[in-house]
Amino acid sequence: MALMAAAGHTLAQESPATLYAQPLKTPYRISGTFGELRNNHFHSGLDMGTAGVENIEVHAAESGWVSRVKVGPYGYGRALYIDHPDGHTTVYGHLNGFAPKIDSLIRREQYAKESFAVEIFLEKGAVGVTRDEVVAYSGNTGGSGGPHLHFEVRNTKSEEPLNPMLFIETAADNIAPTIFGIKVYALGADAQVAGGQSDRYLTLAQANGKTIDAIGEVGVGIHCTDYVVRGGRPCGVVEINLFDGDELIFHSRVDHYPFDVSRHINSHIDYGELRRNRRFVQRSLVSAGNQLPIYGTAKTPIAVGDGETHKMRYEVLDFAGNKSSMTFSLRGRRNKALGKKAQPAGELVDRERTWVKDTLGVEVLIPRHGLFDDTYVSISRNNRGPNLPPSFSIGNPNVALRKPMTLTIPVPERWKGMGRKVFVGQMGAKSLTYIGGEMSVDTGARGVNVIEAKVSQFGTYTLGIDSIAPSVRINNKGNALGRDSWIYIGVSDGQSGIANYSVWIDNRWEVFEYDYKNSRLKGKISYLGIGRGKHTLRVRVEDSCGNSAERTWAFGVN
Repeated sequence: MALMAAAGHTLAQESPATLYAQPLKTPYRISGTFGELRNNHFHSGLDMGTAGVENIEVHAAESGWVSRVKVGPYGYGRALYIDHPDGHTTVYGHLNGFAPKIDSLIRREQYAKESFAVEIFLEKGAVGVTRDEVVAYSGNTGGSGGPHLHFEVRNTKSEEPLNPMLFIETAADNIAPTIFGIKVYALGADAQVAGGQSDRYLTLAQANGKTIDAIGEVGVGIHCTDYVVRGGRPCGVVEINLFDGDELIFHSRVDHYPFDVSRHINSHIDYGELRRNRRFVQRSLVSAGNQLPIYGTAKTPIAVGDGETHKMRYEVLDFAGNKSSMTFSLRGRRNKALGKKAQPAGELVDRERTWVKDTLGVEVLIPRHGLFDDTYVSISRNNRGPNLPPSFSIGNPNVALRKPMTLTIPVPERWKGMGRKVFVGQMGAKSLTYIGGEMSVDTGARGVNVIEAKVSQFGTYTLGIDSIAPSVRINNKGNALGRDSWIYIGVSDGQSGIANYSVWIDNRWEVFEYDYKNSRLKGKISYLGIGRGKHTLRVRVEDSCGNSAERTWAFGVN
């Protein structure tokens, strides 16, 4: 069966003549699908929920060889990559552990580098696996929100993820996607929607089969999701079609995409709607800087003239081909009491050029192609009171950046001796989020110490100081441990976050995992190979601003 692709796009690879084996032999529930909308990215695989159970055997979906193994506290946690002769790579993420022949390679690398987080790449055939062989054990590591296996299939050469449901048999899905509503956008200076100049979100009940007054250049977007199993987690639709009368004017289908443009999802969706109302509205508009290869037809915006009626129809489909539809009409009617919309505050930034603005005590650099569209950007300075540096509000937080922008902020004279402890932070309603940055002497006209940092969002930024060491504590209730016991070390940092840590037992560095979701380091006695008797543990933890803390603990193994 050939892989389906968006109109105008083709895929070189095809799904196998013989489907791959199930990576889990026990029953599982699909809790996430390929192409599902996530914060800043599309979901690149299939999530197989394990009903809260960990350490389920994970089997190789097909014969091949281990090409890569990665271990870390974030992302996929423990992840295994297996290349196959048919030109595909399968990926297994959020694992608790690996089969012995793979685990031994990781342990060797961890001790050699004295680091829990490691990554190894293996030559073809160095570690072979056969179809259905147990290669790992499921877990909840990394950025997982609950025990499950993340299963991916990639094109080995391009590394583009493909829909795993083309490669393995999954349970029948006869549930059509759910449509929640639409959003209509007043795009032009003289555009109106429902008698006003603002964009309007309308629920399905408010829009389906209804007539909406609109005039000028308008756009639309749809708020929808899909359920693979009844009562399950909302997943993602695969295809969206928008018709104006009988003409298809917009088509998108998510079958593949390069990882390096996954963040362009922030242009595909209504980024501001997600930030304000936690709604994923998929826009039927394609920005100039959006390079996602998911679009076929895109004859939008829609020009609605006075007295015209555009009969619109949305169709959304899931991977199984289940379809849901809705209709609405755009009627050309103007509220004559309104003039043209006011021009946004700030300076219009051309996305094709690098933009540098040095004003009010901050320098802002937006790189070429740092925006999805030409965008008005304003900068304001806000005084925060005595003995505090000012904050700077830059751009509209409801507009997504395509690439990070660079901020350069002068350091108060009284802070310049603080070195790494001074950082750039993003201001929220209640707290300052650490961004980082590096202090240096400005070689320009100012001749003062400055901090330069890259930030990935418009928002309000200022300087902060973190001079407080992390908290380190032993979480075990007693110091008498058995061979199957775990050592738990609580670690936390209230500002810049944990950056580095090391644990030594009897002066020998040992592999301890950083479980950031539970604010702890953990190591199992039997895995560490610690013998019976009395032992001394020493732990050192450092935050991102260079503050550190140490603790020692005496314990015994029975």
